[in-house]
Amino acid sequence: MKYYLVSLGCPKNRVDSEILASHLVKNGDEIVLLPDKADTVVINTCSFIKPAVEESLDEIHRLSKIKEKYGFKLILAGCLVDRFTDRSWHNYEGIDMAVSSSLLPQVAEFLKENKRETILGPPGLLSVSDDRHTISTFPYAYVKLSEGCDIKCSYCTIPSIKGQFRSRPLEDIVTEAENLLAQGIRELVLVSQDSGFYGRDLVGKYSLACLLKKLNKLPGNFWIRLMYLNPMRVNNELIDTLAGLEKVVKYIDLPLQHTHDDILKLMGRPYRYKFIVNLLEKIKKVIPEVAIRSSFIIGFPGESRNHFNHLLHSLSDLRIPKAGFFPYYPEENTPAFAFKGRLSSRTISRRLRESRELQATILEEYNKSLVGSIRELLVETNQGLVYGRLQYDAPEIDSLVYIHNKRRKLTVGDFVKVKIIGYETVDLRGKLI
Repeated sequence: MKYYLVSLGCPKNRVDSEILASHLVKNGDEIVLLPDKADTVVINTCSFIKPAVEESLDEIHRLSKIKEKYGFKLILAGCLVDRFTDRSWHNYEGIDMAVSSSLLPQVAEFLKENKRETILGPPGLLSVSDDRHTISTFPYAYVKLSEGCDIKCSYCTIPSIKGQFRSRPLEDIVTEAENLLAQGIRELVLVSQDSGFYGRDLVGKYSLACLLKKLNKLPGNFWIRLMYLNPMRVNNELIDTLAGLEKVVKYIDLPLQHTHDDILKLMGRPYRYKFIVNLLEKIKKVIPEVAIRSSFIIGFPGESRNHFNHLLHSLSDLRIPKAGFFPYYPEENTPAFAFKGRLSSRTISRRLRESRELQATILEEYNKSLVGSIRELLVETNQGLVYGRLQYDAPEIDSLVYIHNKRRKLTVGDFVKVKIIGYETVDLRGKLI
């Protein structure tokens, strides 16, 4: 049977889709690149905020129209099914069957049984170490450390969708990493809803630092990148480990969400601004060349102009080089949905613009500091405009380095030395050494 897979949302969803692809290929099925070539189309959806729900519904509508012409079976999976469990999705817009994320590997089996229903299972897919059929042609792969989250942020739907935090066995992750490296992957990007809590629920109480040390010992030349670290989970052991392991890139992803104590308290974030300042000072002292990325929610209910000005001043003081800013979305069945003091969309848009303009100057300052330096680059493409990334930039969200002299033939996945010779608004220009 021929399958066309659509993966929406975060990298963790992509991992789930690749696990499904692996099961299908092992079963003798084929993954195709166009829906009109498929017998079955699977949409792995996202739903943690309103735009993600809308994107998922739009994709259902688009593919149901194509289905009218080509007659494939349309399967809905993922977070949309897990979040809205009261809906009979198999009766919605041409969908033949809907399954929870945890049941993705069983799609082919359900099809053989000719099921036409919405099949619910436990929240989230806690992946196993089976070989993955990687969807991307890029030299990096996401590795999921866990599923679920125990932190009850007032705005977040993830605990209700994904359930409690559950770590994957350490040996399971190491085996998956070995398989990916054997396929030519040159960067392992570790993802989770709460990466810093990894291992605390396992027998033996493994820590994230322990896992990083195990991965660092694997043979070969590759990078290890760590994403989604709750600031409260970053302790001295983890900072020292990040500093001391040669394969772990000097990059830390710390979603802070805000800097004013009033808003952090309303959000249910278990830290305050003084903690943020002290943590960043500690990280920079131990890892001087670290690149820090963060994310912030703009327009949370009750955010006054003074609260927002505090955020702007904090950004100016902290000089976090890489940051994303997102509007607050009121999500039903979260505590914040009932909060008073919602801001108008106009106010939120204006504050988003202000914060992004400030951040652009901070990123420009950071990129300017790299000009003239020689850095290691991971080649991501060798067709057309040749580009890659430095260790200070995560895939898909951070800066690229465009290589302007291409006399030497490069291969995707090569590590090469480049001299940074310039920069644009976001991206850099480099010259091969």
